[in-house]
Amino acid sequence: MKQFLLNISNKLHFVFSLFFITATLMLFVTFVVSVYINHMESAVVESTQKHLIAAARAASTYISVEELDLFQTGEDMQKPEWESIRARLQQFAKEYQVLYVYYWRYDNGEIQYIIDNDEDEEWMVTPDLYYSLDDDPNTAEAVPIIMAGNAWASDLGSYTSTWDGLISGLAPVFNTDGSIYCAAGVDLSDEIILTQRNNIRIMRTVLIISFFLSVLSGLLGMMSYRRKAIQSESASKAKSRFLSTVSHEIRTPMNAIIGITQIELQKSSLSKEYATAFDKIYSSSISLLGTINDILDLSKIETGKLELNNLKYDLPSLINDTVQINIVRIGSKPIDFIAVIDPNLPMQLIGDELRIKQIMNNLLSNAIKYTDKGHVKLTVTHTVLGDDTILRFIIEDTGQGMKSDDVARLFSEYIRFNIEANRATEGTGIGLSITKNLVDLMGGSIKAESEYGKGSIFTAEIKQKTVDDKAIGTEISKRIENFAYSGKKQHENLKIVHESMPYGKVLIVDDVETNLYVAEGIMSAYDLQIDTAISGFKAIEKIKKGMTYDIIFMDHMMPLMDGIETTQKLREMQYKGPIVALTANALVGNEEMFKEKGFNAFISKPIDLHHLNDVLHMFIRKTD
Repeated sequence: MKQFLLNISNKLHFVFSLFFITATLMLFVTFVVSVYINHMESAVVESTQKHLIAAARAASTYISVEELDLFQTGEDMQKPEWESIRARLQQFAKEYQVLYVYYWRYDNGEIQYIIDNDEDEEWMVTPDLYYSLDDDPNTAEAVPIIMAGNAWASDLGSYTSTWDGLISGLAPVFNTDGSIYCAAGVDLSDEIILTQRNNIRIMRTVLIISFFLSVLSGLLGMMSYRRKAIQSESASKAKSRFLSTVSHEIRTPMNAIIGITQIELQKSSLSKEYATAFDKIYSSSISLLGTINDILDLSKIETGKLELNNLKYDLPSLINDTVQINIVRIGSKPIDFIAVIDPNLPMQLIGDELRIKQIMNNLLSNAIKYTDKGHVKLTVTHTVLGDDTILRFIIEDTGQGMKSDDVARLFSEYIRFNIEANRATEGTGIGLSITKNLVDLMGGSIKAESEYGKGSIFTAEIKQKTVDDKAIGTEISKRIENFAYSGKKQHENLKIVHESMPYGKVLIVDDVETNLYVAEGIMSAYDLQIDTAISGFKAIEKIKKGMTYDIIFMDHMMPLMDGIETTQKLREMQYKGPIVALTANALVGNEEMFKEKGFNAFISKPIDLHHLNDVLHMFIRKTD
């Protein structure tokens, strides 16, 4: 009983530590994003004023003084030039994205309007329209500035949600002798500035709420786990349920953080300063997501649900991808990365490429994290046993090393050594436990040799199926060792080139507004026709009204009627179009479960841009 309680205590300590790490990372991400949002709010005003002034200056030279001088009275509207100039002004308004473009003369405290682009004859300005400056303080403020030869824009700070009007930009129109003939003006609806400000404030609110909901869900989950762990006869099963639940709850706000960051990084107009800030947010978020995925893997291992996806893969590309990723991890440390690749290695094997990379990355990242100087060496060899190939990875480092007692406990769960010295080192201590389980699942073995203060050597062997006898050869092995290999997957992680799909139409169904915002923002890069529904009921209503879509993206966990029930009802209605599950419920086996329930594909949250790109191209086709 004492040992049982001690195990519970140790596991609770791990859970609280993991929650603290997660909450701290999310607090940092929230703070950085909040700072950027504050910059965005002030930038809205500045960019709008610049746009108004630039458009007004363009308008000041768009129509010549000679043309404007044709219109002195209302009778001049009968001249043929009147309609042609108005048509040109309407084109100008479209090109410069303004609501109105117009011209007026100033004389003795009065404004005489000349012409504008308004298509409504009831509201359009004419030379018969005179306006006293006493009735318009804003224009009265602008006149002396215009008469002095300068441009002017409205003070955007004075507009509130109760104001219903226009924001203006004005610029002088000059005679050939340099004197001022009249003013050119452009107007935007103040609704634009209010909408942008409201969107920014919504982003801030969503961010703060997401953070606090994450913390609250984590606290509630820990309280629930603590109660169940003490009462349960099987602490391992209770922990697995807890870890899966908490991981799912954290992935939902992580979808908002990573998704909004991806949306901003897609914008070509993003300044270098903000692009750098968003890139750091994205990197931190991906790191946090990696921790969450480790938790999910541990949960799958303990419940016996972790499965391998064995397919044919290119071994040189796998090794090269892993080498390139881990070279970056070295950063500014004085560490030499050494690769020794057996030229007799097979070119192709059959196995789970993703999980093999996970094994190698866990071992190499640990070696780099705990080595301050010297070298990290990767050696890859193999042995052929009938139809199988035993693939061998040897990772050697000149790092801190371990004591013999620590080596004996190395592959236990939640173990971190020399915590005081490694306080600043990232990690939860579960990576080697996951690695051991993955190696065992592949019918292999892993061992560690270490000398405290000098370094460590890890050797992992995994069993793979042989494809043929073709070897990689000396040339490829040397190119990998010299970090000069260019394999077929070298471009996988580069920025996606979004193919414009204006012919495509999709429906996004989710009960969380934030998730709709993220999914719509990411897919907008494809110029798709995007429709949204806040529940399964709304989605069914749209289909009943005859709406058709190339893809319906369906959330799983929605109140009253979840995504599976909604999909089944749509299939009962004989709806044949593709339905793709888009959900944070990312446990193993779910993809098969969704397909059995009538879905065509599955995408987990946070949304993987490459996976989304593949799904869009799979189901959306241009029709002649």
